[in-house]
Amino acid sequence: MAEGSFSMLAVVFQPYFFNILLKISAKEAKNQIISAEDILKNELLVFQEDLLAGIDPEMIIAQLNIYFTRFLSGNINSDHGLIKAVQQMMLANKGSVSSKELEQFTGYSERHLERKFEDYIGLSPKKYGRIIRLHHFIDLMNKNTVGESIAALSDEAGYTDQSHLIKDFKSHIGLTPNQYLKTQNKLAINFIEL
Repeated sequence: MAEGSFSMLAVVFQPYFFNILLKISAKEAKNQIISAEDILKNELLVFQEDLLAGIDPEMIIAQLNIYFTRFLSGNINSDHGLIKAVQQMMLANKGSVSSKELEQFTGYSERHLERKFEDYIGLSPKKYGRIIRLHHFIDLMNKNTVGESIAALSDEAGYTDQSHLIKDFKSHIGLTPNQYLKTQNKLAINFIEL
């Protein structure tokens, strides 16, 4: 057992960042743990030293933001703009976007857009939309102070019926919505900003 204090700082990236960082398809990096040190070598050493020296974590986070912003600015191509625009559209519509709407928005065929998304995000636009819609539902559930029913929230989140929601919820979260509500330590965190 370790004694004394220690510091740890975790950096979480949007999925498309791995495509830029690793120069490989996000689909290839899916379900893997990849050490930043293996990719960035000694470039993160200065941040680790600052953390060990007790420098204010907020300052280190600001420095990391500057570092990664500079890193990204030299490595982004036009496909990243497309992916970001599609993500923003899907987030604005809370995941309820049809393939036809995406085709009209981008000018690309469903299959072409699916390949681009799998390369940059690691998921198809349809799966990504389902995750966004699920997170929107979780957000509605967490903010539900008036006691709306699961069925009403399900409808508000864009699910066609409650059974579809429960199936989606259980496959991604591992619990039914009611079990989730009764859980003290929520395992699912709404990490997508809506």
